Amino acid sequence: MDQEFSHLRGSFSYRPDIDGLRAVAVLPVLFFHMGLGCSGGYVGVDIFFVISGYLITSLIIREMLNDEFTLRAFWERRIRRIFPVAALVTIIVITAGVWILLPDTFRSLGKAGIAQVMMVANFYFWQQDGYFAGPSDLEPLLHMWSLAVEEQFYFLFPMLLLFLMKRGQKTTVWVIILISILSLLLSFHGVIYDKGTTFYLLPARAWELALGALVALLPLRSIGAAWGRQLVALAGLALILWPVFAYDVATPFPGLAAIPPCLGTALLIWVGHSGTTWVGGLLAQRPIVYIGKISFSLYLWHWPLIVYARHLSIYEISLNVRVALLVASLVLAVLSHQFVETPFRRKRIVAKRRQVFKLFGCMSGAMVVAFAAVYFLDGIPQRFRGDDVRFAEISMEMPDDPDINPDFTEFPKVRPKSEDPVLPVLIWGDSHAGRMISAFRKLCEDNGVNGYYATRGSTPPLLGINFLPDETSLAPHNDRVLEVIDRDKIRTVIMIGRWEKYVERGRLSRESPLSDRDATGRPSEDVFRDAVLRTVNALRERDVQVVIMKQVPLQFRSPPSALWMVERFGYDPTKAGVTVAEHKERQKFINSVLDSVVQPGVEVIDPLPLLSHDNGHTKVSEGKRILYMDPNHVSKEGAFLLRPLFKPYFRSSPAVNP
Repeated sequence: MDQEFSHLRGSFSYRPDIDGLRAVAVLPVLFFHMGLGCSGGYVGVDIFFVISGYLITSLIIREMLNDEFTLRAFWERRIRRIFPVAALVTIIVITAGVWILLPDTFRSLGKAGIAQVMMVANFYFWQQDGYFAGPSDLEPLLHMWSLAVEEQFYFLFPMLLLFLMKRGQKTTVWVIILISILSLLLSFHGVIYDKGTTFYLLPARAWELALGALVALLPLRSIGAAWGRQLVALAGLALILWPVFAYDVATPFPGLAAIPPCLGTALLIWVGHSGTTWVGGLLAQRPIVYIGKISFSLYLWHWPLIVYARHLSIYEISLNVRVALLVASLVLAVLSHQFVETPFRRKRIVAKRRQVFKLFGCMSGAMVVAFAAVYFLDGIPQRFRGDDVRFAEISMEMPDDPDINPDFTEFPKVRPKSEDPVLPVLIWGDSHAGRMISAFRKLCEDNGVNGYYATRGSTPPLLGINFLPDETSLAPHNDRVLEVIDRDKIRTVIMIGRWEKYVERGRLSRESPLSDRDATGRPSEDVFRDAVLRTVNALRERDVQVVIMKQVPLQFRSPPSALWMVERFGYDPTKAGVTVAEHKERQKFINSVLDSVVQPGVEVIDPLPLLSHDNGHTKVSEGKRILYMDPNHVSKEGAFLLRPLFKPYFRSSPAVNP
């Protein structure tokens, strides 16, 4: 043991170039999130992981070699470094939510806050929409997922090193190499077959932290030749900058795509041991080093500012506002670094270790209790008074009818207790169809008839498709729908869905993509086009009239929230929806596919004319009525507005079932 890790013996000398690397990590993240360039700026998080792996391993091994390491001392330092500013940001974010967020969103934020305090924010967001999915733009604590990954690493890795160091340098290095390889292979596999797990959870990210650890553990030779150092440093910087500008939200990540920025970071850390380089000199410049020093605070502050700016506006955030948010992030980072991070880390505040753990426990417990109250009190809707209550109520509106039972043998009726004649009409679709049932019920009541429905969330009414590799139940479900259509002699089928979601899913989110019944690897556009044609043909062969409703406009912001801001700040309510042009562009492919199947017995109806203002914006309200409950589902009022589209199919006729 005395001869092992000889390169790590002695004190750890400060390297300003590593703080400069932190600046290289955080600035692309900020520019990416603020829409100021750097389309692949999210790789900055991976740069942080490699740096953390290197620094933590270097410090732990040196202390172990000098018999100075204890877990309590290590965790005390981590608490001093992370907890004060993270707690401050989290408390302010939750407090601001009282004033900015509707109950449903505030309730979710309370749960996210609990996850953050418990160091499992990555698990929480793993179960939500993907990092690049639209709703994630409005999650004020989304960025805490990466902090949770590091916290879990800090908890597990020291105990692993304690175990391995007793078995010698060779065993330690080979076990870390094995962990790296297994983690990297898991990342390669998961980026195709399990995107969310791979993006958010430690096992598929461990190789990035372990890469930094290996740079510390391996007795890497110094590069003696000055020209060699320059080339390696330039190569390292290029491997970082290329992904920052070449990647985008559609790049499969992490997986293979995470190797260049992580390898580039490892090269720059390694070459910095050998001597000076142009790149190292640039990274060691005082302004860059200072940004690196405040990078933790900068990372924590920037995202909530962006998210709350989005919540407070009904428009896309302008360039001027984004630049102002960047400046505000820098100011807050400077202040929190100066008055929170530094005093705690240097023991100017809470000097004794016992006090640190006591403060950590008491503060964490109090935060969990407070955030749990937000969650269990349903986002505290009592905050709303008078006319504002309608914004809270609509955001929490629930559909009247549950999804069809997975083991159904017959279709439920639109009016379950009615004795009126049942028309051979079926509403078939996903949750968008489910939101329309209240309108169909009213149409049936007005005409003294009844009808059937077969709705199931996230299940398009299309034959022969699945979400592969992890969701195989769609095709059997829709096969059963077709069987019951045959058996019950359904004569009209109204198909409603969030069509665009199924073509786009799997690209930007953690969900598996649309696929044929069996995995073929075909583009989702081709799968969708063929599935629509296959379904229409199957119904027409049975002499079933087919009615397909195009998708309602997808809104960039939650309409109840946007309309609350309209009420508070005097925005124009007729401009609270996306523009008609934006909607048409987004639905261009989908609408071309749906229009292509029009034929005798097949109609395609469009809700857009009923959901449009004369000023070129889509309609999210009509007077005091709010037409959406969230960015993509219409409210009951919205469903009632669309009733004229369906009147022809709910008129009583002699050919009805008793």
